[in-house]
Amino acid sequence: MAIRKRRKESFRRGGSQSPGPATLMGLLLRATILRRPDERTRFNAEVKRTGGIDSGAIVNAAFQVAVHRLFMSGSDLRRIAQFVADVRRAFGDDFPILEAEALIREELGEESATANIDRETELKAKTYTIVGVSDVSSWTQKEVDDLLIEAEAIATKNGFNPTLAAET
Repeated sequence: MAIRKRRKESFRRGGSQSPGPATLMGLLLRATILRRPDERTRFNAEVKRTGGIDSGAIVNAAFQVAVHRLFMSGSDLRRIAQFVADVRRAFGDDFPILEAEALIREELGEESATANIDRETELKAKTYTIVGVSDVSSWTQKEVDDLLIEAEAIATKNGFNPTLAAET
């Protein structure tokens, strides 16, 4: 399983595009996953400017969906360890490897020591994991959009009200 730095040119724009995410955080995650640095910078600034209300709920839901698309409950721990090691090799020391492994294992229903992970580290681990799952799975733009649309729906269903892109 290899994580690769995906080039944005690998996403060809076809005639039928999915509607894409509607929230600022969804758009920021899409720009991050698809390696669109200009969009990422713009949406990151917008999230910071607006306060990113309930943005963490989008990251949490996207992480949940991504993890379950790559792993099944009861997945071999060596497969999870190999995945996080591959993400670390691809993205460097900024990726919190131990925390990411613990969060993945917890998401898959295992007891895992995640209570002491601070919010910033948690969001970083989850974001890198989402990108890593996308890379390993070779998701198309439509598949990325589908994941993010599903994450936005989960966050909304759970009572969160993240900032919509149209509201900025």
